[in-house]
Amino acid sequence: MSHHEAAKSGHAHVVLLVGEPGIGKTRLLDEVALQTAQDGAVVLRGGSSEAEGMPPFLPFLEALGQYIQITPLDHLLEQVAAPQVLASLFPELIVRLGDLRVPSTSPPEQARLRLYEAIGAFLEAIGTPHGLVLILDDLQWADSTSLHLLCHLARRQPHARLLLLGAYRESEFAHNLALARTVAELSRQRRLTTVAVGPLSAHEVDILASTRLGAPLSPEASTLLYRQSEGNPFFAEELLQGWIETRALVNRRGQWLAMTPLDQAMPPTIVGALHQRFARLSPTSIDHLRIAAIIGRTFDLALLAAIEAKEIEEVEEHLREAVHAHLVLDTQQGTMTFSHDSIRECLYAEVSTSRRRRLHGSIGQLLEERYASSRMLSVQHLAELAFHFARSPDRVKAIEYSHRAAVQALQTFAAEEAMIHYHTALDLLGSEERPRGDLLLGLGEASLLAGKEAEAVKSYAAAYDALLHEGDLNAAAQAAHGLGRAHWQQEQLPEAHTALENALRLIGECICASTVRVLVDLSTLLTVYLGQQAQGARYAQRALEMAQALGDAHLQAVAKRTVAANLCMPVGDLTLAMAHLEDALRVVETGDDCLEAAECCLYLTLPSYWSADIGRSREMSRRQIAYAERCRQPYALRTAYPWLVLLSASQGEWTQAAQMVEQAHSVVDQLSDPMPLSFLHQMQAFLAYQQEDYETAKRECQAALVHQQSGSGGLMFYVGFLGLVQATLGKRDEATATLLQQEGMLAFLPEKTLPVGPIAICQALGAMALGEHELAARCYARLFPFQGQLYWFLVDRVLGMLAALRGDWQAAATHFAAAEVTARREDLHPERARILQGQAEVELARGDQTSFLRGRDRLNEACALFEELGMLTSAQHVRRRLHSLSHSPGPLTSPVLPAHLTQREVEVLKLVTQGKSNRLIAQALCLTEKTVTNHLTHIFNKTGCESRAAAAAFALRHGLA
Repeated sequence: MSHHEAAKSGHAHVVLLVGEPGIGKTRLLDEVALQTAQDGAVVLRGGSSEAEGMPPFLPFLEALGQYIQITPLDHLLEQVAAPQVLASLFPELIVRLGDLRVPSTSPPEQARLRLYEAIGAFLEAIGTPHGLVLILDDLQWADSTSLHLLCHLARRQPHARLLLLGAYRESEFAHNLALARTVAELSRQRRLTTVAVGPLSAHEVDILASTRLGAPLSPEASTLLYRQSEGNPFFAEELLQGWIETRALVNRRGQWLAMTPLDQAMPPTIVGALHQRFARLSPTSIDHLRIAAIIGRTFDLALLAAIEAKEIEEVEEHLREAVHAHLVLDTQQGTMTFSHDSIRECLYAEVSTSRRRRLHGSIGQLLEERYASSRMLSVQHLAELAFHFARSPDRVKAIEYSHRAAVQALQTFAAEEAMIHYHTALDLLGSEERPRGDLLLGLGEASLLAGKEAEAVKSYAAAYDALLHEGDLNAAAQAAHGLGRAHWQQEQLPEAHTALENALRLIGECICASTVRVLVDLSTLLTVYLGQQAQGARYAQRALEMAQALGDAHLQAVAKRTVAANLCMPVGDLTLAMAHLEDALRVVETGDDCLEAAECCLYLTLPSYWSADIGRSREMSRRQIAYAERCRQPYALRTAYPWLVLLSASQGEWTQAAQMVEQAHSVVDQLSDPMPLSFLHQMQAFLAYQQEDYETAKRECQAALVHQQSGSGGLMFYVGFLGLVQATLGKRDEATATLLQQEGMLAFLPEKTLPVGPIAICQALGAMALGEHELAARCYARLFPFQGQLYWFLVDRVLGMLAALRGDWQAAATHFAAAEVTARREDLHPERARILQGQAEVELARGDQTSFLRGRDRLNEACALFEELGMLTSAQHVRRRLHSLSHSPGPLTSPVLPAHLTQREVEVLKLVTQGKSNRLIAQALCLTEKTVTNHLTHIFNKTGCESRAAAAAFALRHGLA
């Protein structure tokens, strides 16, 4: 009850009871329901079943459907915030509230999210006064959609007054993969408490027997009951009931005694005990129960009577015998429920296969007649009809209702349940019969939505052939588009390209939303993955123009995102691209399209990082994760956690980076597309490099290259880094070969486009590591347009190193100063340590005593920071440099300067000679303009000059410039 108290105070939680059949889970749920209801909580109850046609969301349909029917209308109106959205799943709302406007069509992920959030808001409103206990029994049979919703509620309604209480059979846990995933996810969210319901002790079995019989059981009978039942309460009760019915137990003077040896012919299992009890019922009663078992766990007496062509009163009278035997319970007017599902399972198994088929057919026909007057069949009715007809001899109706149930399941975003119905219909359909193409197309859509990409490929390909054969070109184009997306998500890029081009060819010049979506996908595939930037850019522009012609703001946002996602754009267009992406994100957020919002956030993480805005990049990654989790699309998370590895590694946050690696593996290891795992390996390579574990970095690079992209994404993230690692390890031959490969790639890339930056920065560092100074020098001009940006490392720092390499100490100081500002602002601690190293060498190169001391101080600061980060190789290198300085005489006196100028005044004078303004001098020397003005005043006074031109002439005469 502690979890109920916490839930009442606004801390939603999930408690799951786990145990074997008959162990007492349902009884425990009953007790919790009773106590919490007495405490003022609203208690709603639903469950799953493997008997009747189980529709998606069945536990929620049962729990909320009944609540909607009995709640006063004024309360219902207050609690239902989105009746139009909920009505698609709960037709009871239409009955209570009248006709509701159907919401506009949305992408499946967006519409599913709206439904989930509408259900969550409804439950939160119900529980607001005194708390809500939602009981979900028999989750071992729950559909994946119900389990997805359960996770969503736990994650998105953390402050609701809600206790989600469920139960499942431990022995069947492994058969429901969706349940296993749900338990794992709830555990990860720290929102799950699991309670193992074990067998009763001998003493507890004795208490159970005494309570049920109203008097104590003899010690001998109690011992035998415990031994035979093994502490299973349901089995113990069945044994007791059997002993009572056969009068093997009698009450003598307030104690139940055995009249015959109880262990004779005692059933070894629950099933055996049930069969013995069935044998004691009249043949008519047991036959009624067998037919009822075909209907389901809860059965309608009118339906049962109609199947048998009998009067309902007659059937009800015969079933009184089963009620007295505690095999069935009177639940509500006109229905009965088997007291335990094991009873129904045993009775169902006793019916022959041929009779079962006939009974399923009769049930289907009667249900069809009953629902004929309904204007629209609910998801529950369609699932029920599909279930019974699929097990009947009526193949035509089985196909019809399976197809309709599949479509309805997709409309309620129950993809895996839709797949089951589509497979049923296809199995019943002949190879040349219609609507095979439509069925295969639906199966492809359901498979892709469920994340079953391999099955989606097969279904879409078969649908494409069938629909072309049937002459339905629009549907064939839809199949080709789906086939392209399915191939793409499996990294089958040439096949994806062919399929998408086929879709575009079939659509022709039609100006419609479908054409825009195909163009968007083609553009992204060509630009980011296949290296065909020109054609990809043309497709993106066509998509944008068509979306603008259609006047569709959402499509325009998607097309804008595609235009801005061109990774080979000129570096100067970065700001404009970010503005386009920000605009697109605002539009799709307004429309609550979480999947597209996740994609916009993904593409905003990149330019934010390249612009050295680590905070903004991290914010976009976090928002990408939030949107992807809301729409429950693992593929939308494919790069989010690996990207956070990169950001944390850039800042020297090793522990946080390792946690992100673990999080990333939990996502990408489940995806059929190998590219996200390859991307993660590359980020792990960077992490290892930052930590100076170069052998691991090399292995991770090689693992990443197994599935290297050929497009601009591959150029930016994969090419180059391996060469740097090889050079750092001293693998000269390997590194030289890689550097030459990079040189060839750079020769074909347009200058000042984004992929040049990361390739050139790795090439420059690799060349310097190998002592290839000529090659390194060529990288300066390539990198110069990327000043202020970040590609693995700060471009300004690497430019400073290159300037120092050629002896341009003033340029080196300027670059290092700019890099230091960025590193401090963005907490790039490894970069700051390397910048201090570079700045120290610039100071030492000046040759005067003051600069010597400043250089030594910077080296000491760099060494301390390297040690703090655990970068011991770099720390040792700096210590060796400091040691060498301590054993060299160093500059003992400052060089004699004319007119008693100081070294800083000479630096200012040199820049005056170059024609620089006070503002530019201040930027170059990291001074304020006021300080520069003061230095110039001193220079004019000491040299006797009255103007900047005269001061410049003085500097030239004295060899200062």
